[in-house]
Amino acid sequence: MVSVGEYNRLEILRIIAPGAYLDDGKKGILLPKRFLPQNAKAGDWVDVFIYHDSDDRLIATTQQPKAVLGDIALLEAVSVTPTGAFLDWGLMKDLFVPKSKQLSGMRKGGRYLVKLYLDDQTGRIAASEKIDHFLSNENLTVKENDEVQLTIYRQTPLGYVVIINHVHTGLLHHADAFKGYEVGDSFQGFIKAIRPENLIDVVPGQKGYKKVEGESEKILELLREHGGYLPYHDKSDPDDIADFFGMSKKTFKMTTGKLYKEKKILFTQTGIKLLAILTFLFFPILGFCQSMMGLNKQELSIIKEVNQQLEQNLRLLEESVNINSGTYNIAGVKKVGELYGKELAAMGFKVEWIALPDSLKRAGHLVAYKKGGSGKRLFLIGHLDTVFEPDMPFTPFTKLNDSTATGQGVNDMKGGDVVIIGALKALHKLGLLKDANITVYMTGDEENAGHPTSVSRYDFIERAKQHDIALAFETASTLNIVATARRGASGWKLEVEGKQAHSSGVFGAGGYGSIYEAARIVNTFREKLSSEPYLTFNPGLFVGGSEVSYNENKQQGTVSGKTNIISPKTVVVGDLRFLSEEQKQKARDTMSAIVSQNLPGSSAKIQFNDGIPSMPPTPGNEALASKVSEISQKMGLGPVLPGNPGARGAGDISYIAAYLNCLDGLGASGKGAHAPGETIKLNEFPLLIQRTALLLNELSH
Repeated sequence: MVSVGEYNRLEILRIIAPGAYLDDGKKGILLPKRFLPQNAKAGDWVDVFIYHDSDDRLIATTQQPKAVLGDIALLEAVSVTPTGAFLDWGLMKDLFVPKSKQLSGMRKGGRYLVKLYLDDQTGRIAASEKIDHFLSNENLTVKENDEVQLTIYRQTPLGYVVIINHVHTGLLHHADAFKGYEVGDSFQGFIKAIRPENLIDVVPGQKGYKKVEGESEKILELLREHGGYLPYHDKSDPDDIADFFGMSKKTFKMTTGKLYKEKKILFTQTGIKLLAILTFLFFPILGFCQSMMGLNKQELSIIKEVNQQLEQNLRLLEESVNINSGTYNIAGVKKVGELYGKELAAMGFKVEWIALPDSLKRAGHLVAYKKGGSGKRLFLIGHLDTVFEPDMPFTPFTKLNDSTATGQGVNDMKGGDVVIIGALKALHKLGLLKDANITVYMTGDEENAGHPTSVSRYDFIERAKQHDIALAFETASTLNIVATARRGASGWKLEVEGKQAHSSGVFGAGGYGSIYEAARIVNTFREKLSSEPYLTFNPGLFVGGSEVSYNENKQQGTVSGKTNIISPKTVVVGDLRFLSEEQKQKARDTMSAIVSQNLPGSSAKIQFNDGIPSMPPTPGNEALASKVSEISQKMGLGPVLPGNPGARGAGDISYIAAYLNCLDGLGASGKGAHAPGETIKLNEFPLLIQRTALLLNELSH
């Protein structure tokens, strides 16, 4: 017997065209072909997650959901209906939250803390925002000093109410919370005390010496990543220590004291230094330091140069962020281009400004290139514009603390632009760009490309074709994720006509009318295509009635109608996002077939329009990701993996993905792109410049 909503190890009974049937003790459960392990055969055992598909059938998947039965997790609502909401939990079919299980109504894009449970009536896994009745401290399964999983539930005047191991509640007092938390934050902790009536106090982190051991390695890693020195000491602000190290000041002092006694660090008046780095600087034992860091002498020199130029790069970032360069602010976009152009020209790049026709109402693009004779021909992509236009409230570059700054476009993507420039400056200073063949292309309208794109992206595409590799510096989701694929975007317009008649004749002589037929078509789209991985299609505007008009330029519709009239016209417009041209065309063919089969008394037609092409995953893209991962591991930052293509929309790199190997997501890390309060992680910023410089050096020689 299988467990729904959980992982199961099942035997393959037989393999057929759609996939494999797994032994559940009954008729078998289908594991679709796209999730079937390579070279799998009958008799093999596979680990799968079991849930119900849209047709209420049990189905298996090797995808990993963000939560399983019994878990409490913070999930995003991707759609809302009158009967409930659907949450993204990492599987093709979204997780349903009934209206009755919501606290105050969910909205699309909101993030909600929910408990996964089995619905008694349907046997399906579902979610509930009403968590309290799932939690109890009556029969405790924990004891003092146990290590536990903690999830922030809500804040009180005393501290944070936390969920312990998904089943109990406890309190994290403000005095023990060394940093601010948000609802849904999940982390390890331990039971500090159990008071009368089973009231539990918790503390984040690990207990005692074990905790210090773990934090020791964290501090050593951070020292290695920052060239052997960090400006933190026993007089530093506790909040600064918490933001940078993720630990309390008390733990920081305990840990650095231990490292000092072990002769691994030294204290200075302004911070702490890695003893191994000091030894490297003053004594000829380079081999020891190199093996510790996994980097050769040249690579260490590159990292050192990046660190020495860090303040210059931060000033450049601040200056560019403080220039408003919304897509339609042509003067502002050009000013940022001039600023970056001077930096590139100083390194020996030939700089050009690619003007666009006035009819496009766009500023143009910055191009800088140098042609050498060695290595791969590299095409580095950034963009000068932001989504923040001059009529929006201005947010200048502002340091929130030592590890975080905010400002318009600081993350998307002026931070990425400066990553490019900072890496090139370090290589130039060391004389490592002399024979390199590199083009830097920063578009001025990435956030809203000028139309037609055959004009606004013509030069971009033609220059890219002359290169071997494209590297784009859009926002890095984390240090350890890059984008080997991005979905493309296109549009569709559905027009449905019906016979106008009195409503008493609907379903009969009057036919079904245009609204019923449009609803049938759109719902059949969902039924037939919603399980396709990475394929999404969203009806963004739906207007129907007696009189209907749709303004395509303004994306607005006006409508009038009466309840006693069968509606003669309906217009639906939407988008279609896809991972490959093949997937796009297959979806269009399916949609066209659905549109061609009409209810009585109605007719329909659908038009498709192309937007931005996709960047499908390719072996070449994967190889580039592997190269970045190798460099990251040599730097001591851990492996880098390809991210989920469904998490990224289309971008400039998509226009050229058909012509050369591509990698994206190499830019600055942070949060809140495209929104007020957008931030950049300053503590990761130098690491990303270092990694980029090492990557460019390796590829260009």
